[in-house]
Order: sequence, then C-alpha cells, then structure tokens
Amino acid sequence: MIGNAPEVFVEDRLFATLDPLTREIELGENAQVLLTDTVGFIRKLPHNLVASFRATLEEVNEADLLLHVIDASHPNWEEQRTVVDQVLAELGAKEKPVLYVFSKIDRIAEVELLALRERIGNLLPNSAVFVSSIADRGLEPLRRALLAAAKQGTEIAEIRLPAENGKLLAEIYRTGNVLSQRTDDGQIVLRARVDEQLAGRLTRSGASVAYPR
Repeated sequence: MIGNAPEVFVEDRLFATLDPLTREIELGENAQVLLTDTVGFIRKLPHNLVASFRATLEEVNEADLLLHVIDASHPNWEEQRTVVDQVLAELGAKEKPVLYVFSKIDRIAEVELLALRERIGNLLPNSAVFVSSIADRGLEPLRRALLAAAKQGTEIAEIRLPAENGKLLAEIYRTGNVLSQRTDDGQIVLRARVDEQLAGRLTRSGASVAYPR
C-alpha cells in the first residue's frame, strides 16, 4: 500500500536528494504501479543547475501519469504550480495527463480547506486529490486515483508464451499488471491487466492473448 519507506532518506532542505527513486507500489485489488519520485522544483533555479537537473526531469516523458505534488498550506502554491507546468512544457510533457496532489491538508483549517476544495474543483475538475501523510488513511484518495488510472483502458487477459521467452515475459511485467503466473505444458500462463497496445505487441511476438468472460 502507499506509505512511507523507512530506508528512504528524508530531510527538509533543498537538494537533500538529487537522484530519482523508483518503487513498486501495491494499490490493492491486484494492482501495482511503478512510482518514480524525481528531484523537486524550485523557482529561479540557478542556470548552472538547470542542465544537471534536465536529464533527471526528462524521466517524466516516460511516465503514463504525472503526479504534481503541491503543498496546499504554502501561501504561494499557485505560483509554484505555474512554474512546474512551465518546466513540464519545456520538457515536452505538456500533453501528459497530470494528477495534482494537494498535500499537507492537515495544516489547513477546515473552513479554508472546504473553500480550497471548491476552488480547485472548478480550476482543475477531476484532476486533483487532497492528502495528508500523517492523518489516518490520509493517502487513501491518492490510492483510489492511482487505482482508477491503472485500470483505465485495460482488460484482464490470459497470456500464454514459451517458458524460454524471458524477454517477452519481462516486457509483460514491465508494462502490464501481472495478477498471477503458472506453468502449463512447457508454457508460462499469466493473468495480467494489459492495454490494447501491449496485447497487440504480444500477439505479434508469438504469444497467445485471450480474454476470459
């Protein structure tokens, strides 16, 4: 489930970590996603650091969904959102789907939070969630949103491929959502959630893809 990893270095200072961190996250309902945490953005980043960060940030172009985490308690969050959106556009990721994750809502008074929810609902309809990493089940809205995104445009298929085809098996695990695996008469049989593009690639590569009803 979504949560904190105790072995991950965390410190409240600029550039505490510079390398992206990728983890497999269990969402429940037999769904997993790979979540990559990139270096954070700051306003007026020194020019000598821009080139160094660009290679790291360009990983966003490989993502299916971008999570833009915003400190909802910060007085200048709107300006910060604009800066990040501008950088994403410069990286060629302007058309990528974005989920805006408004964090630290535990620091906001209830009346102010209600007003913020209403405002964001109008500004970013169906594109934002509100979370707290310290409140009980405070990350549940994010988990539900990621689960919906993981299932979108996919179907559960039974995939059969030769046991020796490790390359194809690795692709299924990398780009699909494997629910189970077994061996049957020298073949690997998977139940996996796949989209139309992946199913087509598997079929062209010699795998059998069927959709049980």
